[in-house]
Amino acid sequence: MASETTSTWTDDSLWLTPEQCDDHLADYIRHNDWEGVLQTLRIMQQLKFVQTEQTFLKCLQATSSSTNNTTSTDNSLLVEVWNALKQTVEPTRMHVEYILRHCCLTPTSSRHDDDEVWSLLRQSSQTHNDAIQVLCRLGQWKWALREWKLLQQQSRLNVSVIDSTQVETYRALWNVCIHAKDCPIQTLLSLLQAAEAILTAADVLELLQKTASQQSWRNVWTLWEFLRQHHAAKLSLECYHAILFHRHVPLATAQSLLRDLQRTQSPTIETYNRVMYLAQRERNVPLVLQLLQELQQKYNLAPNVVTYTHVVRACLQDRQWKRALVLFEVAQDKLGLLDVYLYTAAMEACVALKQSKRALQFLDEMKQQQIVPNSFTYRVAMQAAPHRALEFLHALKATIVDATIPLITYNAALQALAQTAKLQAKEPNDVTTTTNATISANETTPIWQHAVNLLEEIKQQNLQPDGFTYNAVIMCCCYGPWELALQYIQEMQDSAQPPNRLVYTAAIASCGKHGQADHALRLLAQMKQHKIQPDLVTYNAVFNALRVAHRPEQSWQLWNELLEQGTAQPKTLLLTRTAEAGVPKRRYSTGKANLVPDIITITEVIGALAGADESEAYQAHVDGILAYAVERKLLLNGFLDSANEINLSGLTFPVARAACRYLLKHYEHVDNQELTLITGVGKQSNKTSLRDYLKEWLEQEFGLITSIPRYAQGTLVISSESLLGRAS
Repeated sequence: MASETTSTWTDDSLWLTPEQCDDHLADYIRHNDWEGVLQTLRIMQQLKFVQTEQTFLKCLQATSSSTNNTTSTDNSLLVEVWNALKQTVEPTRMHVEYILRHCCLTPTSSRHDDDEVWSLLRQSSQTHNDAIQVLCRLGQWKWALREWKLLQQQSRLNVSVIDSTQVETYRALWNVCIHAKDCPIQTLLSLLQAAEAILTAADVLELLQKTASQQSWRNVWTLWEFLRQHHAAKLSLECYHAILFHRHVPLATAQSLLRDLQRTQSPTIETYNRVMYLAQRERNVPLVLQLLQELQQKYNLAPNVVTYTHVVRACLQDRQWKRALVLFEVAQDKLGLLDVYLYTAAMEACVALKQSKRALQFLDEMKQQQIVPNSFTYRVAMQAAPHRALEFLHALKATIVDATIPLITYNAALQALAQTAKLQAKEPNDVTTTTNATISANETTPIWQHAVNLLEEIKQQNLQPDGFTYNAVIMCCCYGPWELALQYIQEMQDSAQPPNRLVYTAAIASCGKHGQADHALRLLAQMKQHKIQPDLVTYNAVFNALRVAHRPEQSWQLWNELLEQGTAQPKTLLLTRTAEAGVPKRRYSTGKANLVPDIITITEVIGALAGADESEAYQAHVDGILAYAVERKLLLNGFLDSANEINLSGLTFPVARAACRYLLKHYEHVDNQELTLITGVGKQSNKTSLRDYLKEWLEQEFGLITSIPRYAQGTLVISSESLLGRAS
């Protein structure tokens, strides 16, 4: 609202100085007297006083503040002040930016309805250009593009041609569009069409680099096709690299780009490395090796560490372990100093070839050459030496003080601990399966306790344990307190990540090791209740729990339940022939192959039934299961055609006993022909060997006298006379 002070001017006003006019302006602005402001501006114009940019900006600031402090959206006062000011001073970009910021870019303003303000900015091409450049600098690319098109129309220029006076504005518009993540590719193409004369090679490179990092592959390729057609001479090697290094570039397209580059320029080792990486990622080993040969022979390029890393990794993916190590040795001879990625790839090859000592030697070489191993390197080392998993984990912590160890590395350490615990249970005196002083100050700490401590550490690092984490910890609990397995199952059920089949199976195995058959059956029921389909490993773990707990009745019931479901029936291969070509076609019957009993299932079920009494019913059950195994070639495969030699080595006592019973029942004796059972000698002197057990059992059960050949200590020979006597 205007002040009560009245603006009065007399003829003496014609004798005012510029400084006095500025004082009057300041006074009128302070009292919000806009009539006095306008009258002062007219007097200054009449006296031909040149207003300074600061006077211009001061009036704009006061006027826009007055407009924004009212509820009215009328900008007529601002327009009048602007027109009065511009009579004596040319508006600069600073004034244009102030108008845009305070009148057009406020939260309450409408970009399309400020016609009064925009009419000021469009009065001259200079202010219009300034407005577009200010919008570009403020990131308003859509609005700037709209005003750019209006400017060209007002200038009566061809929209597809840029005036030389508008080059700076165009470049500002170009820059904001290529940096805008939501700018459509069609907009960039339209700008390209108008920029044929002023577009430089540097502009093309910047465009490709920005779009390659922000746009989808389809849009980037559309832009590339346009540039190849209209600006081929401006495409440098770096332009090709910008396309090649797009995260979604297909291998076939990369090969095409490489051939195009070979026709016009000379590819570098970085070019070949990128194409080799894409080929290695798609497991195209022949192409990787072809590119390696081509870059050396055709372009005389020297492979670097990255090149050999891609080649070695390609061999690893194709399971060519030995070839990978040969190429690693070539890289060592030619390059000398390698990097962590190539050493890690070589360690992977050693682990696959079961050359654990050599893998650890590579780890020591890295440290000697001051190459810092990364988390992936130590994960491979854990596979090579599971009993040193905690040692490797502590070494990794020392190298990444300010970073968090990834969950996958913790999982690898836990998996190594579970593997070590399993080996230690089998061979407790083997020093390679026991922890040492480098792992913990307390050597008596059990492995399962280390696993539990690691789980707590994972939680303290604000990492979310997944199914692999809990699976490994629970597997360690197989050799510790089984109650922890149930605790972790409940912990997962209460969290956002319920237990999966892998975790349930590990918990059942943990309960089974301790003979907790009731808990194992309860976990199996929970899986089915939560619609988690148990697999064969799950059922085998339940059968193991029933065997340890001496539950033959429930073992037999579960076996029949498995068969009655129909899922335990193996897939039957049926061959049919097409009428046209007579080519065999494979067709399978219904049934889930992952639930077909294997030798572990047979072993656990027969072991469980062996704990029952020697009644004819249970004996018939065992004979039926053994016949099932023979029919499906799980046991005694081809024994009738084996020249009277039967291999029983590696079988448990109950299974070997059932196999002998089956053999004697179905064996057709031929005169003067003895039967040889291969059992093995037995490694543990403190336990009865399979050979000695069967020798005693055959004599007690069937009255068969066996002998042990002098030069074949791992066999039992049943003489022809003994077999003939039993048959008669």
